[in-house]
Amino acid sequence: MKTKKYNLKCSYWLLFLICTLSSVTAHVNAQTLHVEQLHHDFKVHKDLESSRLYWPKALPVYVWLSTSADQNSPKHQLTNAQLNTAEGEEPIEKAKIDLELSGNQFLRWINYNTKDTLLLQFQSDGIKPSSTITLEGAAVHQKEARTYIGKGLKASFSGKDTHSGVENIYVSVNGASFSPYFGTYDFNQEKDYTVFYYAVDNVGNVEPVQSSTFTVDLSPPISKHHIEGIHQGAILSSTATISLNSQDALSGVKSISYAIDKTNPDSKYTNPISITSLAEGEHTLYYLATDEVENIESANTFDFYLDRTPPTTKLLIEGDQYPSSKLYVSNRTQYRLESNDNKTGVFATHYQINEDDSISYQKGSFQLPEQENEYLLSFWSVDNVSNVEEKDTQPLVLDATPPTSKHSFNGVFFTQRGRTWIPPSTTVSINANDKGAGVQQIQYSIEGESQNVTYSTPLTFTNEGNANVTYWSIDHVNNQEEAKNLSLVIDNTPPTLLINFSSAKIGSANATDGSVLDQYPANTTLYPAATDASSGAKGLWYSINDGDEKPFTSAINFSETGEQKVTLRSSDNVGNETTQVLRFLISD
Repeated sequence: MKTKKYNLKCSYWLLFLICTLSSVTAHVNAQTLHVEQLHHDFKVHKDLESSRLYWPKALPVYVWLSTSADQNSPKHQLTNAQLNTAEGEEPIEKAKIDLELSGNQFLRWINYNTKDTLLLQFQSDGIKPSSTITLEGAAVHQKEARTYIGKGLKASFSGKDTHSGVENIYVSVNGASFSPYFGTYDFNQEKDYTVFYYAVDNVGNVEPVQSSTFTVDLSPPISKHHIEGIHQGAILSSTATISLNSQDALSGVKSISYAIDKTNPDSKYTNPISITSLAEGEHTLYYLATDEVENIESANTFDFYLDRTPPTTKLLIEGDQYPSSKLYVSNRTQYRLESNDNKTGVFATHYQINEDDSISYQKGSFQLPEQENEYLLSFWSVDNVSNVEEKDTQPLVLDATPPTSKHSFNGVFFTQRGRTWIPPSTTVSINANDKGAGVQQIQYSIEGESQNVTYSTPLTFTNEGNANVTYWSIDHVNNQEEAKNLSLVIDNTPPTLLINFSSAKIGSANATDGSVLDQYPANTTLYPAATDASSGAKGLWYSINDGDEKPFTSAINFSETGEQKVTLRSSDNVGNETTQVLRFLISD
């Protein structure tokens, strides 16, 4: 909080110094000119076209509330205020806002329930405007820090402002009082001139007074050329211009003539020479000056090369990438740019990701943001004479999500408590899906048998016992899924049948087919059971004397005498079956 108060105090001192700068001086031919600068108040400005409200940064802001948009409705000033800082809450004397920065300002209201935010916007303007003077219509000559200009000189002024816009430009010529700029100034007398000027924006920010001093004169000519704008030695950009200056100690310069690629200068020089219309390649500028008594300067020549060809830039993608309907990359993929220029060399290379700000490319590689998304990577270069390459754009899809895989059983299986029992006839298939670059491969490992095998056909298991399988998939940009585990038990052994009779056998006798069978007394009860050491017995069924098969639910009693045939069948949970036939006799 102390720092903010100090900065505010410094801002007020700066404002005081600017506002109290009431006059400017200049020395013209050892004579001092004194011009009083006009006073300009700060004020609030509303742009009628855009409805934007511009507020002088130097003025405080007070907040008033009203229940209506009518300007004449009652208004209530907010006077209860406190300042929340990192150190806590601090009451302030007046409920006002001191603006610290120029630009967009917002009064923010947040709906507690919906979290909707309302921003009431206005513009803070504490930036001074700037103005320039443009001298044209006559030949220009610079000598000993003094500008000499020929007949027909005109001056115009232009201003620009970052926020509220320029309200007016004020001009003083040779010590006259400042007055608003109303149009082009004509300087048609041969003498010294000092022009003071400054701009004021729509909220009252005042530019420091600028000045331009020159002499309207003609001199015997000695001409030189000067390159203005972008160039590298005698290699020029198409936006560059060539200025011609002449010096003369007597009657002054009457005109300067020039020609490009013709030996006889015939064009009159009034402004810097534009070369925009010339073709790329080598050219020669011929120029000379004539003074007021027709002394003609020997022609000067300037050989230059016009460079219109921009650099070329190539995008190199290193690492994970997969061309499909789109070019898929991962967040590990690296990007480099290579650029070349035919003449002056590459000044700078830039790239841009989507609509973000452009970035100056340095040596080495860069990456896309880590967030999975579709991106447009644009890139271009600028040479040393500001030829700008047309943007090239590479669409990219950043895939940061690995595939997902799952297994399925082809045949009988039984799952319980995280383990799955299968017979050798059942195979395991693994399938994977990927929403981005697509599945490149599926890999698996079987504990104690094979490691990191590429899956191609369903897995088979012939050895009875435990089999622990891990599997995972990899997409085309090498995003790898976390391994999944499958715990299997291979079960190829049928259940075991257990036979118990309620009575002990009482002897043996011959059956009708001559075989010898055990004898049991009438009302003997049979108690069969099945057990399985692996997947577990699923059920037990029986039939008596080749009758219909029934599920075993309770003990079987034999009350009738005679030969008995009991067929028992049991199956485990993966389909392994065992069958046993019992033959015995029931006697009185």
